[in-house]
Amino acid sequence: MIKIELPIESKLELKFSDRQAAVLDYYFRYRPNHLILEGAIRSGKTWVNNILWLLHVASIPPPTKNFILTGRTMGALQRNIVTLLEEFTGLELKLNQYNEFMLGGHRMCCFGSDNENAYRAMTGMTSYGWLANEVTNQHHNTIVEAFNRCSGEGTKIFWDTNPDNPTHPVKIDHIDHSPLKDAKGNTILRSIHFKLEDNEFLTPEYIEQVKRTTPKGMWYDRRILGKWVASEGIIYTNWEEIDAIPDEVKSHSQRFYGVDFGFSVHPAVVVDVYFNGDEIWVDELLYSTGYNNLMLASEMLKLCDYGVPIYADKSEPKSIDEIASYDGLNISAATGGPDSVRVGIDWLSSKYIYVTARSKNIIKELQNYCWQINKDGEQLPVPIKKYDHAMDATRYACSEFIDVYRGRMGSFDAGDLGL
Repeated sequence: MIKIELPIESKLELKFSDRQAAVLDYYFRYRPNHLILEGAIRSGKTWVNNILWLLHVASIPPPTKNFILTGRTMGALQRNIVTLLEEFTGLELKLNQYNEFMLGGHRMCCFGSDNENAYRAMTGMTSYGWLANEVTNQHHNTIVEAFNRCSGEGTKIFWDTNPDNPTHPVKIDHIDHSPLKDAKGNTILRSIHFKLEDNEFLTPEYIEQVKRTTPKGMWYDRRILGKWVASEGIIYTNWEEIDAIPDEVKSHSQRFYGVDFGFSVHPAVVVDVYFNGDEIWVDELLYSTGYNNLMLASEMLKLCDYGVPIYADKSEPKSIDEIASYDGLNISAATGGPDSVRVGIDWLSSKYIYVTARSKNIIKELQNYCWQINKDGEQLPVPIKKYDHAMDATRYACSEFIDVYRGRMGSFDAGDLGL
């Protein structure tokens, strides 16, 4: 391991894994215009990328210059990048009304990039650097526009990303061309791969636990080995595990509970769901067999906050009526028609889902919920009726918004969407 001192006032002692040290060594030797750190979760790629970003910003002389920071959403950018920069620098980096903050005498311009029109906010500017977090989750229009803006002298571009489908444009158009050099032999583009075990600061016990609990196949290849592999019929790949739902999300989002009934064979499930624009935050409250309606209502009185809307499987009207008789349980049937499963899956797939680490059963379902395959090996647009209880409950919680997507109901305003 090596140590490095940042050109800023910071009491934080920085230590790097061998893989991170190799990244630093390569960067200082060859100074690529565009550096991509890609691979497994928790492997240390975002951490070292932010260090390189700080060094780059410090290398650009005054007067004040503009720099671009992009994330899938503004919330994700603040959590994954801005908070980490605060940790490194010891500064409080508050964004102004234009989503900008000052760092090292320069202006950091922050952009969410989850829709086709997000790029418009950065048109016309000249940037001296671009830091992109989770770039595979960013809209192509934003990526193209950010490249166009990076025309300042000395500009460097830093990306980090987890693996996705091997046909993803980020891989085909950029990673697959690494290393790329110009006619003079200068490095233009370099991609460096990370595996989970490259993070030497994770305990061996943690690494073994993640390996043991991650299903073999696509999830293991992507999350542990950092490989770019196809989804193999998995329905939801648009999610990630988080420690807990942040307080700022709770205070600025719409909240609902979702319930899927069960008893002896199938589990009764209660999920806590926060919905904010294109982000869904899910926490598992109950996932267990053996609950009749009386027992379920008693448990929900302990788990659910008074009066928060609860949506449940509409095929169980008797169960809904029984639970609704308890004061404080604001439960009603989820809306939807005969195509509600397919439409609900389409809608949830268009969002980004954050799942708390304690939601072990939800995570297991997300890792195993698959489309049916016919005798010819072709994928059908019909889910296998297995590993779907928590995701059904999540659909129920969001059913009114899914109905807007379906076109059966009138549109909601920004406040209804948690914006």
